[in-house]
Amino acid sequence: MGRPVKFIQAADIHLGSPLKTISEFSNLKHKLETANYTALKRLVNAAIEQQVDFVLFSGDIFDQEVRSVSANQFLSDQMGRLADKKIPVFIIHGNHDPLDQAKEYVRLPDNVTIFGHEEPEMAEILGDDGRPLARVIGQSYRNASESRKMYHGFVPPDDDVLNIGMLHTALNPVENKYVPCSLEELKSKQSIDYWALGHVHSPVIHHWEKPFIAFPGILQGRDVGETGLGGCFMVEAEKGCRPAISFIPTASIIWLNCKVSINDAVEIANLDDLADFLLQKGQELLDHGPGLRDDIPIADSYQPHIDGYVVRWEIVGRGKIHSDVLAGNEEEAALAVEDKLRQTLGKGQPFIWTEKVKINTEKNIPDLQDLLREDEVFRALNDIYTSMLLDKDSKEILNSLGNVWSPISDHEEARDDALKLDEDKCVELIERARNMVIERIIQGREQHENS
Repeated sequence: MGRPVKFIQAADIHLGSPLKTISEFSNLKHKLETANYTALKRLVNAAIEQQVDFVLFSGDIFDQEVRSVSANQFLSDQMGRLADKKIPVFIIHGNHDPLDQAKEYVRLPDNVTIFGHEEPEMAEILGDDGRPLARVIGQSYRNASESRKMYHGFVPPDDDVLNIGMLHTALNPVENKYVPCSLEELKSKQSIDYWALGHVHSPVIHHWEKPFIAFPGILQGRDVGETGLGGCFMVEAEKGCRPAISFIPTASIIWLNCKVSINDAVEIANLDDLADFLLQKGQELLDHGPGLRDDIPIADSYQPHIDGYVVRWEIVGRGKIHSDVLAGNEEEAALAVEDKLRQTLGKGQPFIWTEKVKINTEKNIPDLQDLLREDEVFRALNDIYTSMLLDKDSKEILNSLGNVWSPISDHEEARDDALKLDEDKCVELIERARNMVIERIIQGREQHENS
């Protein structure tokens, strides 16, 4: 048995794909336009610093519609830096850069192996003694909608050599595209020790035992649907042992959805107060950072180096300002607050660029616990609410809400005409429905008393 191998697992670079936001500040514009390139350069820096044995890219190196000479040249230059250090690179193509649409404007250096699309191909990484340390098996997309059950063909020798499989898959056995397969199907391939997957844009480890199954996520988020730290995995693996995994942050720009409640902010009386309240939340973000994952540790010496945040603020909760200022003026009020936040937070280092402000506040209602103690009607209503939270069936709720609501699954299948429905949003909808009923009951009683 050979020594352990060290490698970087990455996917979904989408090199040259712009970040989907705008900036009137020229210094921000440059950082937003070059963030994808910065992320790839940081990955290559880490590979060289860590003296890895090889690097894996599991699909979507490019977005075909924005593929350019400059992006292709940048990739070649970065792979050339790895070639200078004798670090091999293995690439499969995904649904955004399938081989039937490939445009190679410049040649990639000889250290790069691109696996074809006809069937799985295999390459060996040799040690100093000429014996194999690991095998890499991969298969690219032929076209953008790849329906083949590719994993069937991954049949390496089952010996004392580490076998790594590369797939670009949605890990969905039902949807007949994006290389359909299930987690259980990949787990059944016991000749594979490590599945290096691409396509899902968040870092996810699905299986820690043999075979290890993981998505490293996107290197650099490009829109508000790709929030949090982007990066790649640093892996140390050996046949028969559980691999050691750490996360290397590569993103310079972090996208965030920040939901801020005004429930306890009694001092907010006007739009200036509301903007100041969000400025305070922005400063807290700058002071404490975006928050790190607990399950995947950050690699030593690779703490996030963040140039800025692009934030979508959602203002929720109940307060006097809703009835006095916001109700009926939500859109205009949001634009005014956006402008103040951009002028103030957009100039710092790191900056916070306000992508959008959404106002979803509600009018004050009496304290719920007081209502429950004093009125049987509200107790019955709350019992229904609690029952729905405990017994909620997502399909039944979807049917009752209508086709405008869509469950979140594959990010590639997101509908522009649908609102995303996940568990948190489902709970929020149930709670808001309960509160609306409470408001209507109170309003009806007040009108009856005054009539």
